[in-house]
Amino acid sequence: LYVAWQASGWTIGGEWWPQVGTFIVYRVKASGTWGPIQALSPLTHDTSHRLPKAVPMPGGGAYVAYQTNENETDTTSFHLVGRTVDASGVGPIEAISPAGDIFSDETVQLLADGPRVVAVWSARNTTEFLGEGEWQVWASERSAAGVWSQPVEVTERSKLANLNPTAAFYRGALWVAW
Repeated sequence: LYVAWQASGWTIGGEWWPQVGTFIVYRVKASGTWGPIQALSPLTHDTSHRLPKAVPMPGGGAYVAYQTNENETDTTSFHLVGRTVDASGVGPIEAISPAGDIFSDETVQLLADGPRVVAVWSARNTTEFLGEGEWQVWASERSAAGVWSQPVEVTERSKLANLNPTAAFYRGALWVAW
């Protein structure tokens, strides 16, 4: 059992991660025993890594995705990253969506179909300041080889609030709703 969550501040007994920032941590339960809390995201001072989602991977382990503002020029803008975690530890950080574009990527949802992982998310146009703004739904697929596709805009550009996407595989097709 793999559990991931966002955390910030100090632990009982002293500082475990930087005092300023929000980070993703995880814990594994194997053979009825919980292991130690470990960092899944980088522990970079004054960054925000948040809202993790996880799916199981074949053969054990999980894939965890989350939003981060690390490497963004605007600290209120986010992009999505993910990585595998299994008994041997965590894999390298993989970019799901690009950093530094005009969209703040949020509310990632994950689903797995064997070794394939699909991410769907809402993205807010950070240059749009009137009304609800401009939100789109995007999707990307991680192949069995561990390579993410270019993100695809599922919705059409509009002044609509396209929020809270979810997805499912049905009869070999990917269905996305929002």
